Amino acid sequence: MMSMRDYLQQLIALQTSGVQVVTLMDGTTALPQDEPVYTGKRFEERGIRTVVQPDMDVMTMLSPDVLEMDGLWAKHTAVVHEKLSIIYKTQRWIQRSWLFGMPIPLIWLLYNYLHIGLLNMWIHIVESVLVTAVLYLSKKLIANTALSLLTRCIRKQLR
Repeated sequence: MMSMRDYLQQLIALQTSGVQVVTLMDGTTALPQDEPVYTGKRFEERGIRTVVQPDMDVMTMLSPDVLEMDGLWAKHTAVVHEKLSIIYKTQRWIQRSWLFGMPIPLIWLLYNYLHIGLLNMWIHIVESVLVTAVLYLSKKLIANTALSLLTRCIRKQLR
């Protein structure tokens, strides 16, 4: 399981230099120590190379021999999908960020229960339900705010 810091570092890497995935003909997906030298439109290593640029352009280059191999393309696309999963995870986190405010009505209700008692709780139950409804109805605003905060954090890291 990755920490939030690791996710942020992956997002920064995606925004600055992009992501590169290389699958060689023998099925290894790690880059060799000496990265292949780019000579025009051909690489010295044979296999599949996918580059995802910061503006989300995706370029895939492959050797003609790859078309004859079973399973190499599927293995390569699985690694690319894993590398780009940070985008989907961040999107889900932002869409669900409004749930972080949900303990507020429960804490308010518990606080009033301890100070007032059960008999006079009806007004505070209504208040808690209203706060929950406001949080639910403003989830788009909360998600946009979370996205804005994340964008500021990434821009600060890029400076």
